[in-house]
Amino acid sequence: MPLVIDTYSDYFFYLQYRRRSVETTVTANKLALKYFSSLYGNMETHKLTPIHMVRFHEKLIQTKRLQRNNKGEYELLSRYSIYKIMVKLRAYIRRLESD
Repeated sequence: MPLVIDTYSDYFFYLQYRRRSVETTVTANKLALKYFSSLYGNMETHKLTPIHMVRFHEKLIQTKRLQRNNKGEYELLSRYSIYKIMVKLRAYIRRLESD
């Protein structure tokens, strides 16, 4: 079975050419999968379980934003950002299951 990180290029090809997603959508998905690959990038895709998603969600709650606020500090991700990352991740996993 392929590793999680090896399936990203196929997913982005699917988003760009089959779904005709705009560049900002693809960029947002790349960011979400970057967070995910920091934990599970070298894991085989068929070994992903719901507990991996729970652990990933817990990691996101403690993750700081990539951009600084107006005070020059890095804040934690907002609930909305975490929600959007999880939505994008679910779409990615559904795509893995369909292949």
